[in-house]
Amino acid sequence: MKIFACPTLLTCLLAFVLIQAFPVVAGNAVVFKPPQMGAPATRVGSGSRGSSDHDARLQVLAPEQTALTSQASPTLYWFISKAGPAKVEITLTQGEAEPLLEKTINGIEKSGIQAISLQDSAVKLQAGQEYTLTVALVNNPEQRSGDVVSSATLKYQVPTKPWADAAEMAEAGYWYDTLDELVTSKSPQLASLLKQVGISL
Repeated sequence: MKIFACPTLLTCLLAFVLIQAFPVVAGNAVVFKPPQMGAPATRVGSGSRGSSDHDARLQVLAPEQTALTSQASPTLYWFISKAGPAKVEITLTQGEAEPLLEKTINGIEKSGIQAISLQDSAVKLQAGQEYTLTVALVNNPEQRSGDVVSSATLKYQVPTKPWADAAEMAEAGYWYDTLDELVTSKSPQLASLLKQVGISL
């Protein structure tokens, strides 16, 4: 009996090692296709409006061009590389109108990806309109030229058909839906999606 048991055990161990070394990524590969190829860049990357001693990196997680959301009140994401007591201001605007959202966070307790739910803030987007999400790290309230600022644009557009997975969302240009799906599911494809639009966390 032992003679026949050993090969089976070795096979199982080999399979386990291979799975650990080469994990299988569930679902189709997520490849983002901008809804308007060649559209002008609207994203403002991590940086400051003046000299600043704060070394935190700030980044709205979005493509360079305006991308789509299928939700009237989506969850939007941004990243900060360092926790600290500095205040963070988040605004959502549409053209020159008064901001739809103005939110202040008094210090960041944990670095990494942060979320802002428009639904929790009772904000609803209008279909076909372009909006700008701006996140500012306020190093010195008396000298706002030292703010670290990142912004990006989005548009609410009702999809013409349902999607089977995140890959289909990305193919259709719905960045914000794709990102939300990968973040909430803790997908291993998240880093790849961000790199496609020039973001490395």
